[in-house]
Amino acid sequence: TVARTDGSLAHFSVSAVTPVPKKAFPTDAVFAPTAEPTLRLITCTGAFDRSIGHYVDSLIVWAVPT
Repeated sequence: TVARTDGSLAHFSVSAVTPVPKKAFPTDAVFAPTAEPTLRLITCTGAFDRSIGHYVDSLIVWAVPT
């Protein structure tokens, strides 16, 4: 649930959770315009590569209005 500036609430439900290699991140799918409000949470997951100081994968949580 997201509180809007006008005081109303927008409700979302997770529709998918997708782990992806950072080298194959689906930029177009994540940031493309949508017909309705949507949420995308992007965080890190997978193995941590100490040589570069980063995780090798991303985790995308997709949410749609309910």
